[in-house]
Amino acid sequence: MKWESSSGYYGTMTVDSVSGDVFVQKQTNEVAQNIGVQTMYGGFIENGSRAVILNVGSLKEVWDCMVYSDRLECKYNGFSMLIKEKKQIVKTSQVPFNIGDVMNWSTSANQSGKLTVTSIDGTSFTLDQNNEKNISAGTTKLTGEVKNGKIYFYDRQWNETWEGTLSGSTITGMVDTYYTFTVEGVSTSWASPK
Repeated sequence: MKWESSSGYYGTMTVDSVSGDVFVQKQTNEVAQNIGVQTMYGGFIENGSRAVILNVGSLKEVWDCMVYSDRLECKYNGFSMLIKEKKQIVKTSQVPFNIGDVMNWSTSANQSGKLTVTSIDGTSFTLDQNNEKNISAGTTKLTGEVKNGKIYFYDRQWNETWEGTLSGSTITGMVDTYYTFTVEGVSTSWASPK
């Protein structure tokens, strides 16, 4: 990952380990190379919408970060920082999504639209679903979970259960055993817990 600070510093970060919402990373500074590699400890909080990163090395910094689908925006010691490519940190998440991800869905019933991830809590998540073929339906709130290696979406409004499996960046499965569905654009490099 790359990082840059309003203080004029920039460099790279390499994730050493991830365990659930907690991670360890190494930071290099291309401008102040004399400080060496810094070990940093971080964790995602508030259902993954924020992260706190501690630099326990010589700099003793605490970073308070907002989490977006493609970056972290952090504040520390009066400075701001941007960490790009943050998805490298969260790939061992218990779900194959990040808050804010937008995916395309379609069914064999000739329906299609967008799914937006709105929250994540362990193996559970919520989504907003929009149907491009039935715009008058508005936004449908879905809940979901990862269970026994499968991904489930629960649509309480239409009383549907979607059961699917992930392969690469696509989920395929059945809606109540009547229709097939596909969700494309899922976060890649996710390993399903068994």
